[in-house]
Amino acid sequence: MSWVTSDNPVIQLNCNDYNDYNLSGAWGTKGTYLILPLSPKHLLYTQVGKKVPLKGTKLPLHQFKFLQKIIAENAHRTIFADQENIEINKFRKREVNLEKYNHERQEWDNWHKAQTIAELDFA
Repeated sequence: MSWVTSDNPVIQLNCNDYNDYNLSGAWGTKGTYLILPLSPKHLLYTQVGKKVPLKGTKLPLHQFKFLQKIIAENAHRTIFADQENIEINKFRKREVNLEKYNHERQEWDNWHKAQTIAELDFA
């Protein structure tokens, strides 16, 4: 089992069961799961109001697959993995879009100029 992560790695999960959940949890809300993939082999995981799982706890395969799905659904645009993971395609399809790519490239090319202008407003 190898964890994926994303461009939005901190997950605040409200979950009653595998079909009844949302990603609108809150840090101080009892029952919210707080999840953060740290590496392909480690995941920071706790539930507000519950005892912390023992260090080194391994999840059953069905829970691992569910959390992989949640990580993919929580991503903004990009999912990162240390190896190919065909399961992720079931939860989030890969998108190849030249127009979106060019738009993002232009945004990054203009980032410094836009930030400089924004900072001048504070001077």
